[in-house]
Amino acid sequence: MEFPYSQVIGVFEIADAGGPPQPGPGMHHTQLRHHSFEDVVTRYERLKECGVEPVESWNHGPSTSFYYRDLDQNMVEISGSNYDTEEGYLSYFDTEAYKKNFAGVEIDPVTFVARYRSGVALTDLVTIDA
Repeated sequence: MEFPYSQVIGVFEIADAGGPPQPGPGMHHTQLRHHSFEDVVTRYERLKECGVEPVESWNHGPSTSFYYRDLDQNMVEISGSNYDTEEGYLSYFDTEAYKKNFAGVEIDPVTFVARYRSGVALTDLVTIDA
């Protein structure tokens, strides 16, 4: 597969596997990876127009993700790369920001998307300070 495509299924917090019990069916979440940052933002906007809003939103550094719960309380992550090239994407993992905070930062999706739509450069929008 060519960049930026990837397939990820995250399986965490399975009932009876130890650790604190979690609400929902047992699987933490499934990630649906989109082709680009623009595609992720457009998907967020379309879902919001239908009254579907994320329960969490994160700028992870190399990617941005919006997390939703379905009717069965399954978590679904809509995600896309913050970089147009594989080199840019992979180079993020060598930054001090990643070394200090590999999870990234929680974002307010309304403000974050509004800044992007107002013309803030993607690199400025997604840069996480070290």
